[in-house]
Amino acid sequence: MPESESTPARVLVVEDDAGAAQSQEALLQQGGFRTASCRSGAEALARAQTEPFDLVLLDIDLPGEPGALALTRELKKAPHLAWMPVMFVAGQISAEVVAKVYEAGGDEFIAHPFKPDELIVRAKVLSRKGREERWLVERARKLAEKIAERDDELDDLRRFAQDIVSSLPSAIMVLDAQKQILFVNAPLLQWLGLERREVINKNLVEFTRDGLTGDPLAEAIAGATGSGQPRRLRRVTGLFASRPDRVSDLTVAAIDYAGERQVLVVIEDVTEQARAEAAVARERAKLHDIVNALNAALCLVDRERAVIWKNRTFDLWFGDAFGQPGLQAFLDRIPKGQGWWQSVFQKGQVHHQTWSVFTVHGQRRFFANIIAPIQAEDGEPISQALILTQDVTEQETRVEQLSLLRELSQFLQQTLDGERLNHVILLCVTAGHALGFNRAFLFKRNHQNSRLEARMAVGPTSREEAFRIWAEISSHGRTLHELVEELDRYPSRETPLFAMVRQLSYAMDDPSEIVVRTALEKKPQVLTAPAHDERVTDHFRRVFGHAEFVSVPMVAKGSVVGVLLADNLYSGRAITEDHVKLLSLFGAQAALAIENAETYAELRKSMSELRSAQEKIVHAEKLAAVGKMAAHVAHEIRNPLATIGGFARAVLKRPENVERVQRNVGIISEEASRLENMLKGVMDFARPTSPVFKLGDLNAVVQKAFRAHAEPLGQKKIQAELDLDSSLPEVGFDEGQILQVLHNLIRNAADSMPNGGAFLLKTGREGEMATIMVQDTGCGIPPEVRDRMFSPFVTTKPDGTGLGLAVTKKIVDDHLGVIRCESTPGEGTTFQIGLPLRQPASGTWLREAPPAGTPAPPLGEVRGVPSTGD
Repeated sequence: MPESESTPARVLVVEDDAGAAQSQEALLQQGGFRTASCRSGAEALARAQTEPFDLVLLDIDLPGEPGALALTRELKKAPHLAWMPVMFVAGQISAEVVAKVYEAGGDEFIAHPFKPDELIVRAKVLSRKGREERWLVERARKLAEKIAERDDELDDLRRFAQDIVSSLPSAIMVLDAQKQILFVNAPLLQWLGLERREVINKNLVEFTRDGLTGDPLAEAIAGATGSGQPRRLRRVTGLFASRPDRVSDLTVAAIDYAGERQVLVVIEDVTEQARAEAAVARERAKLHDIVNALNAALCLVDRERAVIWKNRTFDLWFGDAFGQPGLQAFLDRIPKGQGWWQSVFQKGQVHHQTWSVFTVHGQRRFFANIIAPIQAEDGEPISQALILTQDVTEQETRVEQLSLLRELSQFLQQTLDGERLNHVILLCVTAGHALGFNRAFLFKRNHQNSRLEARMAVGPTSREEAFRIWAEISSHGRTLHELVEELDRYPSRETPLFAMVRQLSYAMDDPSEIVVRTALEKKPQVLTAPAHDERVTDHFRRVFGHAEFVSVPMVAKGSVVGVLLADNLYSGRAITEDHVKLLSLFGAQAALAIENAETYAELRKSMSELRSAQEKIVHAEKLAAVGKMAAHVAHEIRNPLATIGGFARAVLKRPENVERVQRNVGIISEEASRLENMLKGVMDFARPTSPVFKLGDLNAVVQKAFRAHAEPLGQKKIQAELDLDSSLPEVGFDEGQILQVLHNLIRNAADSMPNGGAFLLKTGREGEMATIMVQDTGCGIPPEVRDRMFSPFVTTKPDGTGLGLAVTKKIVDDHLGVIRCESTPGEGTTFQIGLPLRQPASGTWLREAPPAGTPAPPLGEVRGVPSTGD
């Protein structure tokens, strides 16, 4: 019988790398193997000649002579060593490598890196097979010797050998040189479904599926009968006609019996294992396809930041492709020894980072890295990390677009000078990567002669200048604010591009010109192929070229103020729908800014005329009443106009003092912003939109508002707490309006705690009311203000409009809810909102107006009934 499985199998590790050999021996020893190692093929061959090993684990890239394949051939050529299984270790497995392994007589291979369990399982299977084959061959040899020595015991020994072979789980047959079957064991008969008498002395070709012509088994049998070279065939499908779907592994070896060469064939059914391997291969292929299909770059780096594996997207983004960031830009963001390195390699933590880089085209790309450690085993230091890099340019662009619109609004509100405003508008169109057009042109409507006239142009005048500018942006990344500051330092400088178009003027009644058509139709025009577009005149093409461009109307209060025209002549970047939408939004803001500047100029003129008229009225007794009226009007607008006029005159007196001009214009802008904010608040209060009731999760909306303010509250050293009632059912409400209520109350709470404090946002239920409590430990509300705090224009803030709580009360009332306030000066304030849980069957809620002086109902009472549609 083969050696007991309780006896540890011996494995010879042949590996020139001492570290790799030590690692493999450690894994095998953990699996219960005894191991020995050699550094060369010659040493391994000599040792195998003198010591029995149950398995040889061989590095396929073994240097020196003999190499891995030659060593295998030497082992398989020696009859007393041919049974010894050989398993190759390879870094990459290809069809060519597999062919070489099996041609040399190798039994198995495993790809590095491999899992410890995978190596141990395969080693156990091969060592068990090796023991069986060694025992079988050795036993057959001994039996042959005994038969030669003791002819009288021949029959008994033959039966004994057959019984032993029949008891083995593998199918076995013995053939002669003509492939005639001399012996089969029980498992093989069971596979064939035949009796022994139906098989013995028959030719093997009668049972194989397609005969043996050109078959690997035929070649192996010929090799065994000829040279005695053993052969191992793996994954042979449909060997027997009766089992066409089964997969087998075969070992073909030569044996000598009574001076005749015979062939021993050991067949093992590995169908389930082959299917499992095929399934694993399919899943690996799927994973590989998924990894490459992900819109994310993946790479594996070591502690020295060397990239040891990467996917296709990584090569695309950080390879040598022109216009891409490149590998160095990636490595610059993960310098060794920085915080990320310590977090990942020393602490084993996942690290997140966001970074950006400018391309050679001056476009800014944003990336987000997730760096995760690859955990080592047995307490070994972490040596590798997986980095997933996502291109978040689109998301960051969205954020920049919103920031840009806000920043543009501030710039435009601060600019009342017409020429400077023209330049600022076009700087906004060409700066940053949210819009970032190559060139921009501004046409303004002249109401006196009804023409569209070129007033400003910004951008490079040649491809060389464009690449020089992009290189500067890539190196320095100047912001819009810095560009405007540069404009303030050189206010009278005319751009070379404007010199090329300053004489352009188009009649408003000539729709053949694209800018005029844009103004008349009041909608954006995107021309992807101007060279062949009938909307473009030949003169326009000669001036502006043939590149794709967009033309956007600037409309304020229904009237066209001008037209913005922009293109990407030099970068060739496509103009997307998002670019058009954003440019249209900006065009609307720019139109209002232009109108404000013109209104300001007219206002100054009107002020002068008003003062002149007032002087005449005062001196004319017949117009005394009119003079009194004018004085009354002047009194009403005196404060805002006095502030604006006074600082404007100060600007005119000392225009060369840039710092003073900026300060004065800032004050003018603040006054205008204050009036605009008050006007916006009044319009929100006077014309609120009706709520659109929709069943939803009130806790989710409250949590959303809390998260939006968590960071600002933390910056003010306010300890914020969120307490959500998980049993709260769905509530009918308008999410946008309820968020506005929560934002107003949370901002008021934060403003009441300038030195920090505690803040609580809580949901609950009282009767048929869902409740929201907003509580702070701020300065509180004075008693004299508390009774009037929901009235318009009541505020305790120096810069407040007094409309926030009025709008809040209006929204809650429209939701048929109630709002209450408890406040103690110096201790804090608590607002509690109640929203009805009962929903209307149809239509919208109808509020019942309570009689004057009726106190607010307690939380839990529903104010109103559902509409019946009458």
